[in-house]
Amino acid sequence: MFSANVNARMRRIACLLFCLWTATSTSRAAYWFVSTNGTGNGSLSSPWQLQTALTNPLVQPGDTIWLRGGTYVPPGTNFWSNNDLGWALNGNYVRGTWGNFVTFASYSNEWAAIDRKWYLEFDSLNGCITFSNLEFFNSLKGLEHTNSLYPKGPWIHFSIQNGTNINFVNCLIHDVNDCMGVGVSSVRGCIFWYVGWDSFEHVFYPAPQSAVGNIVGWPENVVVNFNKADFICSSNIIFAGGGQTVNGSGNDIAVGSHNVTLTYNYHYTRIAQSQAVGVTGGSSVPTTLIMNSNVVMSALPVKYTGSTDTYSTATVLGNTFYASSAGYNNPVNSWSVSTGAWTLDYNNYYSTAPPPATFYYNGTYDVPLAAWRSDTGFDAHSTVSAATLPPNGVYVIPNQDQAKRCHIAIYNFSLQPSVSANLSGVLNAGDTYQLLSAQNYLAGPIQTGTYNGTSISIPMANLTVAPILSGSNVSPLGDIFVTPAPTSPEFGAFIVIGSAPVRPSPPTGLQGTPASH
Repeated sequence: MFSANVNARMRRIACLLFCLWTATSTSRAAYWFVSTNGTGNGSLSSPWQLQTALTNPLVQPGDTIWLRGGTYVPPGTNFWSNNDLGWALNGNYVRGTWGNFVTFASYSNEWAAIDRKWYLEFDSLNGCITFSNLEFFNSLKGLEHTNSLYPKGPWIHFSIQNGTNINFVNCLIHDVNDCMGVGVSSVRGCIFWYVGWDSFEHVFYPAPQSAVGNIVGWPENVVVNFNKADFICSSNIIFAGGGQTVNGSGNDIAVGSHNVTLTYNYHYTRIAQSQAVGVTGGSSVPTTLIMNSNVVMSALPVKYTGSTDTYSTATVLGNTFYASSAGYNNPVNSWSVSTGAWTLDYNNYYSTAPPPATFYYNGTYDVPLAAWRSDTGFDAHSTVSAATLPPNGVYVIPNQDQAKRCHIAIYNFSLQPSVSANLSGVLNAGDTYQLLSAQNYLAGPIQTGTYNGTSISIPMANLTVAPILSGSNVSPLGDIFVTPAPTSPEFGAFIVIGSAPVRPSPPTGLQGTPASH
């Protein structure tokens, strides 16, 4: 009897578990749809308005909101205390979970552009939202009110309250003021231009946990300022920093305490400014700096400063540093750190002005390489090249989220009209591709073709520059943007998009039929 009862109970439990598994396995994340003129129920045939999707409790973790092509402008409802229009995401209703992010993305083979700023509010430290393959901009940059101290800025284009784990993937973000900060977890494969209006505005402040594979052109001030602990900044292309307006200045990357990794980044600017990379310590907690395999060309490439508390260990290895304005009192490398176990070696230093590529060391300018080595113990195997440019270089960066897509940084100091780039690690022979210039991405491909399995020829001459949307807008302080000159033919940043789809299309059976939860 006892055995029969146990067996019966086990059969009932097994049946219950099977029913639970069946219910779980047959449920699936929903696909919702929005359009610029949507008023419907969120299906493909009857899409929502975007603001409806941002506050709709039907959206559940794991869902995707597909934005049909077009330009989105906020509805006539004020979401900001200063009566500026914007987009408001209500995190009480729209939020993901770890492993089940809510995703906003352009619909397959369409492109969604979203005007004006964003406000994302959550009631706790959660969010788990991903924005993918979308364009963000502000047609009123410089004209909106912010505060009495800085009437033209700063304000944050993506203002996130309490939320975390907000990701941006392969997005285009341009013509905005201070861009993004608290709450952003990662920014990958994105393209930025014309960010900021004054010296208080940045692309990232504070930095996300990771910034990988992005392209940033003509930032008004610091691209990365005030990093988080364990910050990873890798494979980014940053060009023409500072100088859009009379206020332009600052570093490309300014990092402080905590663990920091800066690897395979590519910097270029001919605009007079301070160091492209500024590193400061300041933490009593043991921290590490890794700065390896970067190419840095700017007026004054690198500056390390610190106090009695700084990085406990640091490695600066295999970098190329070129100071375009190097000369008397203008070092190629500036070091005033007093503590920590530092290793600087196998770096290549270049300068085109006399004296040849000197260093700054704890209060002394114009320190030659031999004295730099003897005083610091650094750069025993490094080289210094006087009155010469670095060699040409082509650097291909595969996209980590999209197959057959990559970014390319090209240093073309010999001013060749075209440069060859090997894409064998990105494309297969027979793939079709589009080549776009990061200086004017929205102008469309500058070249299309079929990949031959080895290299493509990239034009470096006659490239155009993106128009400045706020070029006719004068801020309350009277500043106006200046259209920059192209960095080509000496430098170029490019995007290759191969024949693989931008993203898989939603399954046909789900289109127009959001799943129930």
